[in-house]
Amino acid sequence: MKDLSVIIPHVNEWPQILWTVRSIQQELNRKGINYEIITIDNYCEEVSLQGHRRDPSEGALKAAMGGNSWLKALTYTEKLSHWNAKIFGIDHAEADILFFADAHTCPARGSVDSMFEHYVDNWKKLKGSIHLPLTYQLLEWHRQIYGLDYDLDKGTLHYRFVSFPKDVDIVFQVPCMSTCGMMIHREYYEAFGGWSPELGIYGGGENLINFAMGMLGLKKWIYRPGTLFHHAGDPKGWNKIGTNRRYHWYWLDHLRNRTIAAYIYGGKEWAEKFLSNCDGVNTEFKGKTILEILLDDVFESCEEHRSIVKSAQVFTVEEWVSIWEREQWITRSLANT
Repeated sequence: MKDLSVIIPHVNEWPQILWTVRSIQQELNRKGINYEIITIDNYCEEVSLQGHRRDPSEGALKAAMGGNSWLKALTYTEKLSHWNAKIFGIDHAEADILFFADAHTCPARGSVDSMFEHYVDNWKKLKGSIHLPLTYQLLEWHRQIYGLDYDLDKGTLHYRFVSFPKDVDIVFQVPCMSTCGMMIHREYYEAFGGWSPELGIYGGGENLINFAMGMLGLKKWIYRPGTLFHHAGDPKGWNKIGTNRRYHWYWLDHLRNRTIAAYIYGGKEWAEKFLSNCDGVNTEFKGKTILEILLDDVFESCEEHRSIVKSAQVFTVEEWVSIWEREQWITRSLANT
């Protein structure tokens, strides 16, 4: 039984996936943590049909398993979706504490292991997830976190990058945060049903986890001492494969993902409000509008997941937002942690 499972989905992230794995492994080796690192290669038929060939990541990682007992290199090919790749990784994880990282990140020394130690001692008191601040470029010196971005009249509950605050405790509470650099106990992940297997390529997954947790009264915390450096560049052509992701997402899939999240955390009325305020949804297809098609699909496919959240819900969207309006989005800290 492991104490920590690190989960890293990837599609054509060569060679930075190797740097990410090694840098996190070196972090966790420093203090004798009983860990595993799980990589999930999500190259699949959909990526191939987009015209992108497979990079060397899968072969290199599987070969590296031979001499690294802490490494578990998996392949998920059912569909292109880094949310579903993460679900696949969770299903194969041994630990109760899960840590998620993008395949193009590098932690500052002492970030992951120290945050893990803090979380192990305080996860019940924290009652939610803990996250590392991010930079959006590998050599960027400004750390960032998420701030709440919402419009209750239009059904919009979203997030945006904001500057890292000054004079905060070692951990401080925020309304939402990136799932890249997130550590969470399996108990809290399962409380809201986890990521939906209905989610597609990109978008919606962070809305679901942040705001479903919020509706249940679960919390998101920033671990101030740490940093996860993020490589958001897209340098093409420096080798035959390059370091860009080499797959793309689609507008309709992204819209469906956001609708799935809105329905699961907010219910039918909230999802209808969100979708009716999106551009292009009144376009007709075979006698129905895109809005009608998406709502019918999402309400049917995600009804069970919505019922999980609804049965444990302690706030409405409006009530939860009003709490953070009073708190000015980032003022609460947990004493004595």
